[in-house]
Amino acid sequence: MKAESQVNFRMPTELRDQLQQSAEVSGRTLTAEIVSRLTSSIAMSASDATWRSGAQFLQAAELAALFGERIDELQKKHGSEPIWSWPDHARGEYETLLVARKKLWDSREQLRRELLDSLASL
Repeated sequence: MKAESQVNFRMPTELRDQLQQSAEVSGRTLTAEIVSRLTSSIAMSASDATWRSGAQFLQAAELAALFGERIDELQKKHGSEPIWSWPDHARGEYETLLVARKKLWDSREQLRRELLDSLASL
């Protein structure tokens, strides 16, 4: 037998009436209607979190790719010159991009794990 708890709470009469109508249409008791709606709401919240994690994962990957393209452009522009001989602005941009790309890859890995965990819990 499932463990159940009794919960007493107040709600606006209009809301109760709407829930009662929905319960009658769906052939459920008022309690079953409320439980069904709360369960669906919680499941949708988990699903929304999964989609947000997925979107963040893709954004991090896209940004890392863009940073990689700019790093490649700087390397091609300056050829085989050692980085210490590059102009200050190019060297600064290059180093900043390397650090930012590393951080994005790290966060992407964390987002990947969160996404997999979220998918597993659905």
